[in-house]
Amino acid sequence: MSVIPTGVVHLGLGAFHRAYQAWVFDQLIKQGDSRWSVFGVAINNPNTVNALHAQNHRYSVQISDGYKPTFQWIHAIGNSCVAATHRQQVIDAIASPHKRWLTLTITEKGYTPTIAQLIVDGLALRQQLSLSGLTIASCDNLSGNGTQLKNLCSVQAEQQNTKLTQWIYTQCAFPSSIVDRIVPQATDL
Repeated sequence: MSVIPTGVVHLGLGAFHRAYQAWVFDQLIKQGDSRWSVFGVAINNPNTVNALHAQNHRYSVQISDGYKPTFQWIHAIGNSCVAATHRQQVIDAIASPHKRWLTLTITEKGYTPTIAQLIVDGLALRQQLSLSGLTIASCDNLSGNGTQLKNLCSVQAEQQNTKLTQWIYTQCAFPSSIVDRIVPQATDL
């Protein structure tokens, strides 16, 4: 099997991402569009990353349709790391020429200057490498999340370089989206 370049960096490897977003990306990949392979980033906790590494980044999701549950193997996550211990790896992933999207499922508590600075540092490297911007999609239950993240990133970028701030405004998209789904905790079954 050949290595597929990942097109998405995802911040927040919680149950929602693994059960919904990664499932959708997996469906796109199965249809032949490999641009949706994911580099997953846990923010602080290594447990999910360790479990994914132990399973070659493969896991199953139970699909319940009201009749008989089925299980589907998810292959969309190609690699993963923990931002707290592998920050440069995350920055390099954001700045990879193959990346098109950066998605987040970090909930309202995750919108911090630390996360914004991580994103800005990756975008600054993209700018230095003369790469195009990214779509940075917040997918959680915070109203106006894209606007809030854009503002937070702008504050961090402005402290570094006004040209970087302008580049982010003109080259990157920060759509807002509300996602409100509950996913049960993962089990070993």
